This record gives sequence, C-alpha cells and structure tokens, in this order.
Amino acid sequence: MTRVQRLNPIYYLVLVLITGGVFINTLGNPFVWDDLVYVSNNSHLQKTEYIGEYFSASFCKGAARAQACAFYRPIVSLSYLFDFMVWENRPFGFHLTNVLIHVLVVCFFYFVLVRVFKNPYVAFVSALFFAVHPVRVESVAVIANRTDPTTSLFLLPSFFFFSRYLSSLKETAPSEVSLGKEPSGEDFPDLPDQEKSEVQEKSGGVGGSGLDGLGESAGSFRGRRGFFLFLSSTFFFLAILTKEVALALPLLLLLYDLFFFRPWRGAADLLFRWKTYLPYGMIILVYFVARNHALGYGLTQDLRWEESWVRILTAPAIFWDYFRLQVFPYPLKPFHGRPEWWGSATVAIAWGLIFLGSYLFLILRMGRFSKEILFGGLWFAIFLLPVLDIIPIAWPMASERYSYIPSMGFALSLGFIFNLLLKTKSAIPSLWIKGGSRVLMVLLLVIFSVLTVMRNRVWSDEILLWSDAVQKSPDFALGYMNLGLNHQKRGDFEQAAWAYERSLSNDPSNPKVYHNLGSLYERLDRTDEAIQRYQTLIEQGQAFPVTYFNLGSIFLKKKDYNNAFLFYKEAIRVDPDYYKAHLWLGRLYNRFGKKEEALHEFKEAIRIFPQRWVSYLDTGDLLYSMKRFTEAEKVYQQALIFFPPERRGSSEYGVIQERLRALRLQPVE
Repeated sequence: MTRVQRLNPIYYLVLVLITGGVFINTLGNPFVWDDLVYVSNNSHLQKTEYIGEYFSASFCKGAARAQACAFYRPIVSLSYLFDFMVWENRPFGFHLTNVLIHVLVVCFFYFVLVRVFKNPYVAFVSALFFAVHPVRVESVAVIANRTDPTTSLFLLPSFFFFSRYLSSLKETAPSEVSLGKEPSGEDFPDLPDQEKSEVQEKSGGVGGSGLDGLGESAGSFRGRRGFFLFLSSTFFFLAILTKEVALALPLLLLLYDLFFFRPWRGAADLLFRWKTYLPYGMIILVYFVARNHALGYGLTQDLRWEESWVRILTAPAIFWDYFRLQVFPYPLKPFHGRPEWWGSATVAIAWGLIFLGSYLFLILRMGRFSKEILFGGLWFAIFLLPVLDIIPIAWPMASERYSYIPSMGFALSLGFIFNLLLKTKSAIPSLWIKGGSRVLMVLLLVIFSVLTVMRNRVWSDEILLWSDAVQKSPDFALGYMNLGLNHQKRGDFEQAAWAYERSLSNDPSNPKVYHNLGSLYERLDRTDEAIQRYQTLIEQGQAFPVTYFNLGSIFLKKKDYNNAFLFYKEAIRVDPDYYKAHLWLGRLYNRFGKKEEALHEFKEAIRIFPQRWVSYLDTGDLLYSMKRFTEAEKVYQQALIFFPPERRGSSEYGVIQERLRALRLQPVE
C-alpha cells in the first residue's frame, strides 16, 4: 500500500469533519425567506400522491408564487418529499439533509479529482477551499437553495465515468494479446494518429503490461467502455432533472477530451467523436420535450431577443462580480444588484469586457504550465454561462447560490496554482515560496471557515438577514420591503412602517410596498395615511383586490357607506371569487335591509369557500330573519359541521346551538 493510499481515508475524514463542523450551526436555523414560500408551505411536496406531478408540472406547483416559476426540477422535489416523510415540517431535518448533501459533494469532488488528475494533495486542497468558502452559505444554509448541491451529486459522477470512458479508449483489448496480435490503430478509430501509436507502446506487443486481465474478451472489454459512457450519460440525465445548469456539462466534457485525451485535428475529427457525444445530445432533446410538456412552452419564449445585445454586453460585468466573490467574499448578501461602477452601468460593462479578456488571456497563458489550471478556469466560466443573463433569468445579477458548481472549477485551478508555487524553481529561495504558500493556504482556509460560520448565523433570522442586507446596500429597496414585512409579522409596526417608507424612497414603483404600508397604517388607526397609500395604488393602476377590500372596510368603519359599497363591489369586479368581499358586501346589504341582495352575496361566499362556518352563520341568521326557518336550520347544521373542534367552547358555537334550539320551537312553515 502506497503512502497516498494510506492517507486517503484520513483525507476523507478531515474533509467530513471540517465541512460538517463549519456548517453545523445551520442545524438550528428555522425556515427563512424562500424556504417558507417554496418548501415549508407547499402542500404538493408533502404527499406522495403528487409524485407524478413533479415530472409533469413546474417545480413550484403548489407554492404561493407558482405562476412566477419556470423551472423543471423533479429530483429536487423528490428530495423535499423525502424530508417531509422523515422529518414532517421540522426545519432541523431539512437543514441536516442540506449539510449531508454538501459533505457528500465535497467528498465526491475530492474523489473525482484524485482519480482524474492523479494528485491527492491538490485534490485535498481544492476540496477544502470549495467546502468552506463563505459563498457556499446560501446553497447550504437555505433549504430552498439545495438545487445546486443536489445537482452536483449527479454531475460529478457523470464527469468521472466520462473520464473512465476516455481512459478505456487507450487500453488494449485483451483478446489481441491472447491471439498473439499486436494492436493496430485501425482497431481504435476514436483515437488520433499520434495516440494510436501510444496504444501499441502501452501494450508492449505480445505480453504487454497495459492490460487489466488476459481472460477478458474483446466483446466484454468494449462493453465495459460502453458501460462507462452509459453511466456518465445516465448521471447527466439525473443532473439536468435536478437543475438546468447541468446542461453545460457536455461542453466541459468536450474540453476535458480535447485537453487531456484527443487533441483537435480539424473538422474531420467530428467523424471520430460523434458517437461519444450522441447520448448527451439525445438526452438533452428528451429533457426539453419533457420540460416543454411540463411548463407548457419552450425555451425560446424566455429569450426576449429584443434585449439580447444589452444582456450579452452586461454578462462580462456579472462574470466579474462572481470572480470577485471567489477571491474576496465581501460583501455577502442575497442580492448583489445590477452591475454598476460609480453609479454607471456603462463603466461596469466596459470593465467587465476588459476583465473577461484579461481572464481568458491569463488562464490560457497559465495553461502552458498546467492544463489543469486552464481546465479549472474554463470550468468556472462554462457553468456560469447559464446564469449570466445571456438567457434571461429572474435576477440579472450575481447570486451567491448560483456559484456553487462553477466554484469547483475555481477551486481546482487554485489547488494547482498552489501546487505550482510549491514546485517552483526561481532566484527567490524556494523555501520562502513554499513556506509562504503554505502559510497563505492555511490562513485563507481559517479566514474562510470563520466567515462561513458567521454568515450561517445571519441566515438564522430574517430580520437579522435583511438588516444585514440593507446595511451593506442602503439603496436596496427589496431588502427594506422584506425587513418591513418581517417586522410587521412580529407586531413591531413602527419599525415596519419605517422600513416600508425607506423602500419607497428607493423604489416608488413597488405596488406591494404601497399596499403593505396602507394595511399597516390601517392597523395603527392612521386611516388617512392608509387611504392615501391605497389611492396611490389605484391611481397607478396597480391596486390588488385586497386593496379595494381594505378601503371598503375603512369607509365602513367611518360609516361612509356609499364608499364602502363602492369599494367592496370593485374588489369583486377585479376578483369575482374574492370570498371576504362577498361576505362583507352581504353584511352591508343586510344592514340596509336589502335581504335578497345580502342572501346572494352570502351564497357566493359559501360557493367560494364552503368550509368557512362564518358564512353559514350569517346566512342562517338572514334566513331566520326572513322567517325561512327550514332553510335556516339546514344552514346552521352546516355551520356546526365546519366549526373548528378546538373552538367548540366559544360563544359563537353557543350562538349556533341557541339558534337551533329556538328553531325547533318554531311552527313548521
């Protein structure tokens, strides 16, 4: 057993302990932000009856914001279903799954680098940097963001088995030895000419040493090759069913093929490669057919061609932001904003173009010393392509969670750069360079680990999260809105009002903030300010149905019944199935003696929300007053059926029972 083989288990143990230790303080975190919208409150992820829907509908089906979601990710949905089945709705279990997935990815990453690049020390350093980098926090600490780590569980094996497939192309079929035949280049049409001779050299002719076993037939040997390609393409299919970013993998595989196995020989080379990449192309085709069926439209409807040049020019500036966060991970925040330098998008675009050119030039130059550095640098760039807003995305800016898979390439390059420094020969005493490199390496790992632990804590509380975000970005309107929303949920209304006002000062066009501020002022009995905010929404043509309903309720309290009627009716016009508007309009009609109109509205409320006992109580009271006792009794009985068991000691439950006792004393109609 070699020294490397003896150290291998220790490396794995260290990786597990450090990675798990850095993220262990996320286990006590609650559900936050998108966790609540897309996971915790999504009933479709909680029952096995919806499994078929995971493969035939949008990833966000069942979530509150499903209409704004254009993702097809059935494997991630299955992972959430597993968590619900094991942990129910307890966040600890979901966070534990996230941490375990990340630990597995780190171990897989190390394993793949060792097997593919044959340098366990570089693999260990690269895996460590990847594991503890502060930018990992969004992908590990946020339950809704587990998509990239889960994708990596399939993407890394796909890459590994592809490398095994390419390696098998250089191996000699064992049957040639048993037949006393020297292998010829014609038996390996997938290899370039210069590598066909390597096959003969590797085999050493008859009795050559490049074989795994003399008893293996040529058919089983070729079958093993095909099996490697099958495994790679299968894991690739699972990866793209987990997240769309995995679609970039075939390009990375092609570069790996070109750099390390079969150099490009011109257009004719395509004839030798098409069989290798055909399975990936077929899988991509199947994926897009399934995605189109699930979402109801194809990718071309997302492209927005009229804005394409602006997006292409902005992409290098976003790329710079991602690179900067790898080197200097500060400030970390949920949204990094559109690229701007000194308040100018043009300056940011110009710098982005300069940086992209410099980046490509630098990694190509370094590629002369180490193909691995070049490969890692291109890995970083390739997996960022889907999130640079060239194809439109929801947030056209750097998002830390999107850098999870690209960061593996960055870590790979960093590991080999340190390796070069340790092997350097220069006028500077090598001891200084080696010692300085090791100190820098350890120092970075310690700093990154501490920053990661601190950042995990920020994600433990939404007020802490959004306070941190607006402190780092004082003009972040969405951050102030979310801060206000969380203060409002906790009953801290004055702080909520302050945050909403700050949000409007940065972005006066957000209708949600106007509405939330109006409802907050209404709750604080600052009705004139509430009316002003609601009226602004109406004037801007951005009012919600609930905006009209709330105005109706304010005017009802003010005993301005004409306006109350007006706004309740307007709420119903905007949303004919608005339950509360029908209920309160019915009550208002009843107050003014318009019993038939009131009865119509109550019946509409029951139709829309048949499980609400309040609607039955109001309807029963109205029918009782109209001396329609038989109908009233039936409605009261329905009220009892839907009355919450935990509230059956309440006064309302007693009122219904008294009504029923009184009805039994009435003469039959």
